[in-house]
Amino acid sequence: MTTCVVDTFIYKNMECIGGNSLNVATQCRRSGVEEVAIIGAVGDDRPGRLIEAYLARVGIDASHLHRLAGERTMTNKIDRDEKGERYFVPGAFDPGIRDAFRLSDDDWAFANTFDVLATTETDPNLKTAFERLDPSTKLVVDIHNMPNLALMVKHAQRIDLGIISGGEEQLAQAREIVKNHGAFIIVTLGAEGSIALRPGEEIHQPALPVDEVVDTTGCGDAFLGAFIAAYYGGADVQSALLKGAEAGAETLGRVGAVEGGCSGG
Repeated sequence: MTTCVVDTFIYKNMECIGGNSLNVATQCRRSGVEEVAIIGAVGDDRPGRLIEAYLARVGIDASHLHRLAGERTMTNKIDRDEKGERYFVPGAFDPGIRDAFRLSDDDWAFANTFDVLATTETDPNLKTAFERLDPSTKLVVDIHNMPNLALMVKHAQRIDLGIISGGEEQLAQAREIVKNHGAFIIVTLGAEGSIALRPGEEIHQPALPVDEVVDTTGCGDAFLGAFIAAYYGGADVQSALLKGAEAGAETLGRVGAVEGGCSGG
């Protein structure tokens, strides 16, 4: 839901489309989910047209991706260090329409036709999702690496799956939330793999070996999209974690979050 961006990879002189929602949707589509859509907006500019063309090319429903005249699509600039870890160039992020765009009644009606809605804790529409999303639609929220997990505590009964990127501190907090609130949380731990936590249960998936780390952009999103496709398609948690690990490992081997999403270079 809502997050689409065009990143400029400085070290490659390339433009690559991405954003959490687009990346997750792409991986769901690649993982065999037939009905996948993006609900959100882009500006009436070149980055917006790049995103629209990509969605049409890969078969993702963009009927509720609005092009807003006179507005800018979200953009950012990315560089990488000697280990392949990407970092966002300070001061380069342009949120464009992100903070202003809100879903319409028609958008929410469309969202409620799907089995799963995935979004992020930074999405301005998330607060409304707690009110407008049908209880039968699973809500998956990427909580990134927040220093505390207050959102997950407050909405543990409505967030069907929360995913967190972090380390031992986030893992300890997640354990407390699961214990006290009955939540379902996945903590991704980079090279240490991932752990799925449910009441009375922890399932670990090691990271898979990668010949060369080219770029980490979109790795977590690919993991999440593959997990959603597998788990909500009927797989058990362990099998779904493996699918996520496979998708994340594949993403590490290329520039950009999605295959075929870059131009230039």
